[in-house]
Amino acid sequence: MMQVCLELRRLDEAKKVARYCSGFLATTEDDFTKASMADALAAYYLRIGDPESALKLWQEAPADPVFRRQRLCGIAKAHLLQALEAAKTGLLTLAGQKWSNPSSEIRLLGNAATPISDAERELEDFQDAIKRLIPEIVEANQAHARAH
Repeated sequence: MMQVCLELRRLDEAKKVARYCSGFLATTEDDFTKASMADALAAYYLRIGDPESALKLWQEAPADPVFRRQRLCGIAKAHLLQALEAAKTGLLTLAGQKWSNPSSEIRLLGNAATPISDAERELEDFQDAIKRLIPEIVEANQAHARAH
């Protein structure tokens, strides 16, 4: 149910399913059910841009073989989303430094590039590569951010 809501970008319905999963996860004793509810909740958190909550759920979930792929790939996607946020934060920091103190850029003799522009280029490369790896999560997070 959660996956269908997320695929259809029906985050209002996914939020309702997440509340149900959360309650069920807190009360169930069965490892399969715990793994299933944790996976659904983690996928929801990842889609709304909360990779820390997703990671916590996937790392604490019982290691049921049925959910192994979702769990391991989900953990990797959550870390990629964190890396994307770190790249964005780095770019914002560099942009702020550039505007606040243009003389902070040191030009090396024979080198037209500056340390800041090198860092910008590298962070933009990271950002582009991550967006290509997890486009559905990036798009969903952007849509969720615009809605709120």
